[in-house]
Amino acid sequence: MMQQSIAGNGLACRQHARSAGSPAMGPRRVQVVRPFQAASPAIATAPASSAACSPAVHDVQLQMPCVRSCNRRVVVRASSNTTAGAKQEYRSKPANQVTVLVVGPTGYIGRFVTKELIDRGYNVIALAREKAGIKGKMGKEDTIKEFPGAQVAFGDVTDLGSLRQTAFTQPVDVVVSCLASRTGGKKDSWLIDYQATKNVLDVAREKGASHFVLLSAICVQKPLLEFQRAKLKLEAELQAAGDITYSIVRPTAFFKSLAGQVQLVKDGKPYVMFGDGNLASCKPISERDLAKFMADCITQQDKVNQVLPIGGPSKALSAKEQADILFRLTGLPPKYFPV
Repeated sequence: MMQQSIAGNGLACRQHARSAGSPAMGPRRVQVVRPFQAASPAIATAPASSAACSPAVHDVQLQMPCVRSCNRRVVVRASSNTTAGAKQEYRSKPANQVTVLVVGPTGYIGRFVTKELIDRGYNVIALAREKAGIKGKMGKEDTIKEFPGAQVAFGDVTDLGSLRQTAFTQPVDVVVSCLASRTGGKKDSWLIDYQATKNVLDVAREKGASHFVLLSAICVQKPLLEFQRAKLKLEAELQAAGDITYSIVRPTAFFKSLAGQVQLVKDGKPYVMFGDGNLASCKPISERDLAKFMADCITQQDKVNQVLPIGGPSKALSAKEQADILFRLTGLPPKYFPV
């Protein structure tokens, strides 16, 4: 049964979750969502089912602070020897003849996506920083060991010249962007979620790439936070590009973002939630299922030029319902901490 995901609370669906461990509920298999038929660049959204789930906000006034590369004028020209039809021929080729560039491969979701693409046999280029991972703890050798079967390149996504010299030294068919700001603050959000991702898009178009898969977030439907505004602006520019097809993937909450509360509950502490816990509902999705879905976007025609909300199977759960499941499984009396 095909399902569509529901928009969750803005913080619940963030990619900046840092908590570790596995939730007591365990990962559930995702059911592939039916893509929305967005015939125009307008942003398609999941149907609302709670007060916090609103339709997409149009004509949002976005204040973008100046970040590195902001003032550079980039003239994007598609390759002169490439027609629109020819650019899509990669879909009929075997995976080992298709080159896929992944930016943000060492991030939380990026690791799963990169490994899924390697497993499918694509010619994968993983572009990472020389010191990657949380607090730059991964050196070059660590990153290379992390992705056997991929060509690992080291460069700076905030610098156009670096992208040209490191990520696009050979023809690239598809770009998969898993870039995400770490703090979600104003400067970081506009530097990474918007400008760095825009840099990658600009060079991809300049070099004649065919398709761009963007990892976004369901919560951009109601942009209240800076990283949501930055992502939404980038989405709009990708849809308006015209010379490159796209798949914009908007996942709901990840299991990892819920896992941090499991240990808290086991330790007898209260479950933290917004308000009474019924402000919004979501369908958490496992990392591997999300990675598979993003990999499918490379070849599946029904995911071309679509905004794709995606979540786990079954019904959406509110924070209160998730908390009650944890308390029931642990046998502990319910305690809640509303914020």
